This record gives sequence, structure tokens and C-alpha cells, in this order.
Amino acid sequence: QEKGVITDVLDWPKSREFLYWRLRRKLLEQDALHDIMKADSTLSHGQVTSMLRRWFIEEHGAIKAHLWDNNKIVVEWLHEQMTGKEGGSQSVVNQNIKFVRRDFVLQKFEAWYRIIPKWQWTRSFI
Repeated sequence: QEKGVITDVLDWPKSREFLYWRLRRKLLEQDALHDIMKADSTLSHGQVTSMLRRWFIEEHGAIKAHLWDNNKIVVEWLHEQMTGKEGGSQSVVNQNIKFVRRDFVLQKFEAWYRIIPKWQWTRSFI
């Protein structure tokens, strides 16, 4: 419990169900994290995890933020976002991944603009 890995005592009769939903959640989270990190390779694992949690809370509302701790609800949400009825471009996760990708590209262009001397910009476009 000191490391934050163990959060509660697992009730033995419900352990199989708990572990099932926990494993499904971790697998879906890994898929989502992979897609987000593919959009912006500079993000850390912690940043991406925080983003995913924030998107969940934005969709469900701050009052229901406690639902993030419920593996089954998160699995259902992630499954819906990635493959279900909102799995298209309209899902919250896919929309935000597009924004992450756009911001990453803009950051790259800004970095290139700062690196290349201004006289080369004006000279090459005249």
C-alpha cells in the first residue's frame, strides 16, 4: 500500500470478476495510450494517463469523477470510445487525439521557425 499499487483488500468471492474487469481496462487503456503517444511522441506516460482521465471526467462531469475508479464503467466507456457507437471520428477520445496531433505539429513548425534564421525565410519565398 505504501507504493500506491494496492488500494484495497480484494474480496475472494469477487476476485475473478474484479481481475477480469481490471485486465480489460488495462488493455483498453494501453490501446488508447498508444494512440495518443503516436499522435505526440513527446508526452510522458503520466501525462497521457492524466489526459485520458481528464477526458473521462469531462464527458461524465466532475460530480461523477469517482467513476474513474470503477473498472467496469471505464471499460465500457473506453470500448464505446474506441470501437462502439462513438468509435468514429465523433468520440471524445478520437477528437482529442486529433487536437493532440495538431498541437504537436504546430509545436514542430514553431520550433523550425525559431531555428531557421529570418533572412532565409524571406529569401526563399521571394
